[in-house]
Amino acid sequence: LATWEWDLVRDRVRVSDSWYAQLGEDAGEPYITTGTMSGRVHPDDFEATQREIEALLANEVRLYEVEHRLRMADGEWRWFLARGFITEVAPDGRPLRIGGTVQDIHRFKLQEAHLLQFQKMEVLGQLTGGIAHDFNNLLQVLQADLELSRDAPEEQQAHFDSMSDAIHRASNLTRSLLRYVRKERPAPELIEIDEFVRAAK
Repeated sequence: LATWEWDLVRDRVRVSDSWYAQLGEDAGEPYITTGTMSGRVHPDDFEATQREIEALLANEVRLYEVEHRLRMADGEWRWFLARGFITEVAPDGRPLRIGGTVQDIHRFKLQEAHLLQFQKMEVLGQLTGGIAHDFNNLLQVLQADLELSRDAPEEQQAHFDSMSDAIHRASNLTRSLLRYVRKERPAPELIEIDEFVRAAK
């Protein structure tokens, strides 16, 4: 947990040695400019960071709190949580000094992203399972109707054979979708690649 203190009058920020350590650097100057600090912020996070600071200075919030990525010494981006509050004001109420902390939350953000991805996959699995079951029910109806049509004239049997083949392939597809939902690993099997390619045409 690094600490910082922003002198608004002189427009300079005093940072602790741990601030440099968090960024993967050796201890540096105890005072840096606000431009140096904001220059570390990821471009996609800069607007939100600036908006939170402006809200604090305007007394719209009592605590400045924002999650943003900072550029490390090696050029990589890492997530941090910055907090701050006004520690000194002028007689007329103008903020003079802001103190705060910076906390490394990169591991937490990665875990959060993995959890969100897992939840998305769970929802996708449920949706896929529902579609597969409904589609399989429709295929069973088509298969039953097809069996009742076997008494059609012989010249029409080729069309029914094509329909039967399409239904069979669609059934295999639904079984594959259900295996995905159930996280089943299909047993390996040998196939004749020539026949497989011809059947896929």
